[in-house]
Amino acid sequence: MMAGDNAMGMPLQVLCVEDCEDDVALIERELCRGGYRPLVKRVDSPGAMSEVLRAQAWDLVLADWNLPQFSALFALEMIKSKGLDLPFIIVSGSIGEEAAIAAMRAGAHDYVMKSNQGRLVPVIQRELREAADRLARKRAEEAAATAEDLLRLSTRATNDAIWDWNISTQRLDWSEGVQSLFGFRPHERPLGVESWYDSLHPEEKERVVATRYAVINGAGETWSDQYRFRRADGSYAYVLDRGYVVRNDEGRAVRAIGALTDLTKQKQAEAEIAAAYERLRDLARQLECAKEDERKRVARELHDEFGQLLTGLKLDLASLGKQLARDAVLSRPELMEKVQSMTTLVNDSIQLVRRVASDLRPSVLDDLGLIPALQWQAREFETRAGFPCETALSQDLAQRELDPDRSSALFRIAQELLTNVMRHARASHVCLALREESNGWLLEVSDNGQGIAEKDYVNPTTLGLRGMQERVALFEGTLKFYGEPEKGTTVRVWMPHGSDHAGAFH
Repeated sequence: MMAGDNAMGMPLQVLCVEDCEDDVALIERELCRGGYRPLVKRVDSPGAMSEVLRAQAWDLVLADWNLPQFSALFALEMIKSKGLDLPFIIVSGSIGEEAAIAAMRAGAHDYVMKSNQGRLVPVIQRELREAADRLARKRAEEAAATAEDLLRLSTRATNDAIWDWNISTQRLDWSEGVQSLFGFRPHERPLGVESWYDSLHPEEKERVVATRYAVINGAGETWSDQYRFRRADGSYAYVLDRGYVVRNDEGRAVRAIGALTDLTKQKQAEAEIAAAYERLRDLARQLECAKEDERKRVARELHDEFGQLLTGLKLDLASLGKQLARDAVLSRPELMEKVQSMTTLVNDSIQLVRRVASDLRPSVLDDLGLIPALQWQAREFETRAGFPCETALSQDLAQRELDPDRSSALFRIAQELLTNVMRHARASHVCLALREESNGWLLEVSDNGQGIAEKDYVNPTTLGLRGMQERVALFEGTLKFYGEPEKGTTVRVWMPHGSDHAGAFH
């Protein structure tokens, strides 16, 4: 290995395939004159070349055409086999035109005659520049491929539909997400801006296009909008569209890149929440109305019936008091008649208070359990409705447990259903049944009346349905109506067994 005297020159690692040390010295001297600080290694056999290629990196290879144990073409093949892209220049004392052409076709970059070494440095400079250009292009291509892979993987990871809009050509390209999100197959993707425009919901086209072009034609760089985008099957998805505008040196928009995020499920969830909130508001209004109706009923019974009884009792007491004040002597039969009249009024008052209290909360439900309470409710129904209420309450359930909340819910639902039968069914017979079924309790009320129309039992504001639905929903049960006009109605309420039971199911 030899080094030149140009300590300030540009370093240059040179692998020289040459069997003559004097020729190597001439090459080194020429490189020094050309402004390089060469570090030259001479090899003259395949083994030696293989060893130095493993040992370090080289900037270029200078090779004599023909050596006793080696050749330029053999050396070139070794360079290519290792995947090295090094300037390979043949420096020979004699090489024919055909040999030179063959060498260039094999991959040599140029050749220089030893008799014309003044040409060597310019050739080296040119080949080093071209090698640097090739390396830069290779790195750029690798970076582009890496970026493309990263973009492809990132678009798959985000589940978004990435779009790339060339504003100059009006071409619109999409990532694979447009297929997974909106069902467009590769040949169906909306490639032009017009196809994107056609995919907008008619009610939103004008607004969305105006918003996007306001950014493009202005000075903005980003936009964000929500709208409905037509899927391949014709249905619409709610999307969030976010984009970034690329501008040239003059500030004109030339490209835009963005992504569509499918918000359909989120919008559906928001709608369900809003509907649930509205149902809660309706339920609150109905509960308030029910409370007010109950207050009115209790007040009416207290005023009309209980008030009349107390007024009668007051009049009897006043009459008796006046006669006693006048020292009037009543016969025993007359006195007993007054006492009997007042006793009757007191008893009627007691019965009225008990009836009002039972309507509010039957004591039999707390004292004896659900089945006796349902039997009592059936008898009360018969008294008020004037037609029979058959019961099929499984006595095998006498010792089974049901927590008080479920017991109360089932009783109130049965009470509401029987009230509906009495008020609306125009029936002459009703059956109230309770049995165990499918790991839960099945309450069934059937009548032979006019039947319930579908519009009534699908309307949550009809016949107290909302309140019953909410009671059942608290226990993750089901409420189903079966009915046809003039063929009666059957309502089935299923409620699962509870995990904890505090009350006896009698």
